[in-house]
Parts: sequence; structure tokens; C-alpha cells
Amino acid sequence: MQRPMSGDYDACESQWRFLSAVDRMPSDWSASAKAGPRSGITTVGAGTLVLGELTQEEIDAVLAEETLGRIGCHAGGVTYVVPVSYVYDAPNLYILSADGQKLRMMRENPRVCFEVEQITHWANWRTVIAWGTFFELSGADEDAARNLIRSRLTPLIEFESRLSEQEARLPGVGSRATSVYRIELRERTGRFERLT
Repeated sequence: MQRPMSGDYDACESQWRFLSAVDRMPSDWSASAKAGPRSGITTVGAGTLVLGELTQEEIDAVLAEETLGRIGCHAGGVTYVVPVSYVYDAPNLYILSADGQKLRMMRENPRVCFEVEQITHWANWRTVIAWGTFFELSGADEDAARNLIRSRLTPLIEFESRLSEQEARLPGVGSRATSVYRIELRERTGRFERLT
């Protein structure tokens, strides 16, 4: 299916998600769901599909509950989006990464975009998009951030053993040099969809 073309990205994205979902619906679902682009509430079989905006508290919850998101950066005419493990300590994200393209690009242009989602199924999800500024950390700030990252991510690693071995298995750590950085979030938005 081709995405609909529109100058309004949000309307276009909502329409595309709706049309993609309708194409995957079982044939016995209500034809009323296939009536057209979503206006916020759509009847789907015996349920109602609700699309809405998250509150700032709900945005905080999504950011705090998840540990894997995508960071988008742009430099030298190239846009790069890559998954990262992160820790949220409002209003900042803390990330440990191996040196590479993403860090080079953020050093050149510190303005970034960040996306994270919670998806139960196609009709039950929450997503957050945020814009912020990259700051590479050093000294006491770097040590504090590394400790924060360890305390949040290490318990998620299976077969825990000594801390040095755990740190070696953290994303971005190993034989390559690593950097710790903070993304100071300046603007955040969130959407949800649920079938009720």
C-alpha cells in the first residue's frame, strides 16, 4: 500500500496508519471502520478505535517505562536514525554508545529527535516523539550518568554476574571506546490508539 500524499504530516500519517490497519482487518469486522480516514473515534466490529494525544504525565510514563528508543540525527546532508538503549531521568535521556557515525553526527549538529513506543497490538499502542539537544558528558557528570545507566539497565540483562562483565554486555560497550551523553528534551508529543 502506498502512503497517501499530503502537506500535513500528522493527518497523512494518521490516514496511512488507518488505511494500513483497515487492509489487515478480518473480513467479518464492521464495514463502518472502512468508511474513511479516522476523525478520532472509529467503530470497529463491536469495539471503538480511539486515537488521541498523551498527557505530559503519560509521556513521562512511556519514557520512564521503556529502555529502547530511536534517535534521529542530521549532519552533512544525511539523516540517520538508529535504535539506542537509554535511561530517562526527567527531563533528560542518558545514553551510552560506542564511538561511531551517530556520535560524529551529533557532535556536528547537536539537535536530535527521539522516538519510543509501547505496542501491544496494531490497535493498542502509545508513542512519544521528542526533540532535544545532545551534550557529551565528562568527569563527574559522566560518572553519575554511567551509574544511572548501570542501575537501570543491568537488572534487565539475563544471567547477571560481576559488574564489569555486565557492563561489557551493555549496549555500546565492549572493545570500542564509549561515550556517555545526555539528551535534554525541549519539546515532547505523544499519541495513543486503543480499541475499547
